[in-house]
Amino acid sequence: MSTAFDSTVTASPSSTTTYTVTGTDVNGCTGTKSLTVTVNYTPLTTSGNITICSGTPTTLTVGGASTYTWSGNAGVSGTSGTTAVTVSPTTTTIYTVTGFSANGCDSTASMTVTVATATASPAVTICNGSSTILSASGGNAYSWSPGGLTTSSITISPTPVGSYTYTVTVTDLNGCSSTATTKVTVIASPPLPVLTFNGDTICNNSGPLYQWYRNSVLIPGGTKECLYISSDSADFTVIVSNHTGCSDSAASVYNNRTLPVELLSFSAAYNDKIVDLDWSTASEINNDFFTVEKTKDGVGFSPVVYVKSAGTSNQLLYYHASDQSPFEGTSAYRLKQTDFDGKYQYSGLVAVTTHTSGKPEIVALSKDANGTIWQYLISNTNNQPVRIEITDGLGRIIFSNTSSESYGEIDFSDFAHGIYLFRAYSNNEFSYRRFAY
Repeated sequence: MSTAFDSTVTASPSSTTTYTVTGTDVNGCTGTKSLTVTVNYTPLTTSGNITICSGTPTTLTVGGASTYTWSGNAGVSGTSGTTAVTVSPTTTTIYTVTGFSANGCDSTASMTVTVATATASPAVTICNGSSTILSASGGNAYSWSPGGLTTSSITISPTPVGSYTYTVTVTDLNGCSSTATTKVTVIASPPLPVLTFNGDTICNNSGPLYQWYRNSVLIPGGTKECLYISSDSADFTVIVSNHTGCSDSAASVYNNRTLPVELLSFSAAYNDKIVDLDWSTASEINNDFFTVEKTKDGVGFSPVVYVKSAGTSNQLLYYHASDQSPFEGTSAYRLKQTDFDGKYQYSGLVAVTTHTSGKPEIVALSKDANGTIWQYLISNTNNQPVRIEITDGLGRIIFSNTSSESYGEIDFSDFAHGIYLFRAYSNNEFSYRRFAY
């Protein structure tokens, strides 16, 4: 009530209520009177919320009143006063109905019609030769076009430059199907750099933007087409970019002479939180020391340990060292040999995994000196065979092989030049890497 002490009060009961008033005159005499306010409530009964396929007609019903007024954003195919209406929304819509009783009281109820709707990744722009992941949601079964893949997320590598539209059809548990599309724009990447040596200069001409690295270390000011190199041995890498932000890279090892160490073996093995490093040589001439280096990405290397060598020897020699703080997960090690005048050379990479993840790791993927044989190194700790697949830019599988060996070679001499995707599958997981041939 608005107040409890006036001769007139205002009340708004939500249900039938009896009010009692006590009056007192100037002589102190009192009297009591009761008044009952009856509330005529109009409860509505509805058919409730429902889920439908897009555009499918469905009937909504209501009861409990004399007349009704319906409203809904998608429109209602019934007239005011009806107890049932038919609707066909294409998006999820809330319908509201107000019922009026014979004594003029009203009550309101709402019903939600949920429409099964597919959603997909927003439009994306990628560089030519790159891959991207498209995802969809809204159901439990998926079908992508083009490609015919049936997972909620797919990895694609469309090529050449242009605009591509991917459509996914999503079906829910009720059998409702809807579609969504994603536009993928592929922009041009610079040509794969080709490095050439001309005396004390190394060049490439695939610009327009360059950045040179020596032994994985950025060269300040190394942003020209050609780079002057000193007479010592080194790994030179150039990353070439265009004005759209796409880039590609090429690497070359410059050795001014063959270094006099015959390396027989080099191995790395994870053992109780450390990595054991072992190698052997058949002969050494003017060999000063060895450096073991490690990497997580195959580009940046850091030293692990330095080991003094025998100098000059024609005997079989064994060396041992250890990494007390190995990287988590999969990493790779290489051996760097340096002789007395500062010349050096590297061994190949060996992979080590410090956890037991079932996912195969692509530690290395490179081509031989002739450029037609691609060599790969896989680290897989689940002791299961690894299936290797290579697909071209259209998603076609051009090579497939299953093996328990971690190292392998693939002859590309019969394949066309272009961008390819290398995948390694094991234990229902996979890793992938893009490369250009």
